[in-house]
Amino acid sequence: MNDSCTFTSMDATSLVEFVGKTVVVRTKQQHASKGVVHTVDPVTKSIVLLINKQCEIFSGINIKSVQFEDL
Repeated sequence: MNDSCTFTSMDATSLVEFVGKTVVVRTKQQHASKGVVHTVDPVTKSIVLLINKQCEIFSGINIKSVQFEDL
């Protein structure tokens, strides 16, 4: 079963649910990254992704959408 869920309006509750899950983050600058959510800042809505053992930080203001795929 492959369920996909895309969030475009970010609130703290929905973002915290992503911790430990694999997601695709798309930015307003048309950049997309896939990784595991390490940390979410509910105030700034920033997300830290682990991608190949490295961290990538996405500022909440630049995030266009977060897509979660349940495989």
